[in-house]
Amino acid sequence: MATLTERIFRATPSPFKDALCSLYGWRLHRSRYGRRERDAFLDELRREEFLNVQDAARLSIERLRATLVRVCAEVPYYRELFANLKIDPAHLPLPEGLEQIPILEKATIRERPKDFISEAVNRQSLETRETSGTTGSPMPVRVDKASLRRNYAYYNLFRARAGTAVGRRRATFNGRVICSAARRRPPFWVRDWTENNLLFSVYHISPATADAYLERLRRFAPQEIHAYPSALLTLARHARAGGQALPHPECLIVSAESLGADDRAFLSEAFACPVFNQYGNAEMTLFAGDCTEGRLHVETGYSFVEIPGALPDAQGRLTGDIVTTGFVNRAMPLIRYRMGDTVTLTSDPCPCGRVTPVLQEVAGRTDDLLILPDGRQIGRMDPVFKGLIGLDEVQIIQESIQRVRLDVVPAAGYGPRSEKELHRAVADRLGAGVEIIIRQVENIPRTAGGKFRAVIRLFTPPDPPAGLPPL
Repeated sequence: MATLTERIFRATPSPFKDALCSLYGWRLHRSRYGRRERDAFLDELRREEFLNVQDAARLSIERLRATLVRVCAEVPYYRELFANLKIDPAHLPLPEGLEQIPILEKATIRERPKDFISEAVNRQSLETRETSGTTGSPMPVRVDKASLRRNYAYYNLFRARAGTAVGRRRATFNGRVICSAARRRPPFWVRDWTENNLLFSVYHISPATADAYLERLRRFAPQEIHAYPSALLTLARHARAGGQALPHPECLIVSAESLGADDRAFLSEAFACPVFNQYGNAEMTLFAGDCTEGRLHVETGYSFVEIPGALPDAQGRLTGDIVTTGFVNRAMPLIRYRMGDTVTLTSDPCPCGRVTPVLQEVAGRTDDLLILPDGRQIGRMDPVFKGLIGLDEVQIIQESIQRVRLDVVPAAGYGPRSEKELHRAVADRLGAGVEIIIRQVENIPRTAGGKFRAVIRLFTPPDPPAGLPPL
């Protein structure tokens, strides 16, 4: 659901959007980065970065126990749960005793959201981070300022590994709605002067607009690009097919979508720079980022990661549903939280020198691209569901190039207003040329492997020109 601020921003004429965006960027910057805290947090993380196996394991268990003790004392849900299960977190054997605590599902949090907020924080001062996840199930997450800044310290350490830092000239392609879906002429971007960031709409990239995107990107000459990989792949394919130059930033930082080896190699070659992948969640129960060797390391000081029931394969890898316990968000800590993704985890030594586990594969973010009549290709769609009320699950099915169906499993609070807001949120991204049908269903079928697919396209797109990777 678009907030009042977002609706005002979209209705604002383009010349004034930069000022509004910069004002909002200033507010975000103050929340995320307190100079003294930022430096202190970064110094702490750098000391932990290259711990040996024993010290890293000890630190992880210490933080796990401290978190369990704290939630038992401060969080109503866990105080009740531990009392009912007769669990004493101060003496629980770890990590094996963690299995005595039930796995936490999103539905439980949505049913009792206030019971997950710590009594030790001032609720009036908390910020809300909206999440939808890979099942299209919206869920608000509350966070205090200190926890948010610690979270961004991990992100800044990751950016430092990629060779960049706060304040560098940045281009961003993510799920924010920059302008109306009906817009056909540039600008499809807005400037945040506070963070030195040029934000591009991912919902307007098409054969008719790609030249304008590329020209603006070249003129801006970003030092780093943060993006959904699907957006950069579309632009890179267009540039390659037309013989156009691409900017050469110092790095690409991609997130939110799966990134295959072929696509990574293509992007690295096209932009003439390394590609760094980042994986995490708004619930702040996991942070993982590529090292200089291109391996996706889990930050074990950020959370405790499990794959319950998984047995090692011949190479010692574990594959299964990822369950995480966050150490960072003290306002709304989540214990043994099922993220909804399937991963493959390995503890093999990494040439970079870090001993933390590596995610070899994340299988929960493999949605189809939506192909629209004007040639636009829309990737990650779950930002659509953020802030919407009454949705248990939503699956987007593109039946034809001009028709999209939304299968909705309703939750408490769903009604005509919810349906209207959902329709508007999708139309804001797809535009008027696509018919949007909403259908209520009792459940959404899983794949043969038992997984949820958020976006399914029922037709095959045309083949790309020779020499370009397929969609």
